[in-house]
Amino acid sequence: MAAFWQEQGLLLPARRKELPSHPVVWVRPRSDRINQFLRHPIYAGAYVFGRRETVRRVEGNPPRVVVRRVNREQWPVLIRDHHEAYISFEKLVQNQQRLMGNRTSR
Repeated sequence: MAAFWQEQGLLLPARRKELPSHPVVWVRPRSDRINQFLRHPIYAGAYVFGRRETVRRVEGNPPRVVVRRVNREQWPVLIRDHHEAYISFEKLVQNQQRLMGNRTSR
């Protein structure tokens, strides 16, 4: 998938977290970045909070921290059309369903 994007000379935005201000830079696409692009609501113009929840387990040594995904219906905050989108929210949902159907492991 990334090969097509690279052949077309397309770039994707990424944050440079190693720099203090976390600037957005444009980078050559990689498969993991394209997968993120197809799944993440921010690319569909949506602001979301609560996609994941952190659960701290005190049993065991050391205590464990488990991060798990939350179903879209249970996100505390979802603001559609918050900013300009690369894809529609409907296309995002279609992409997520298709990717779930293509999974080989659970």
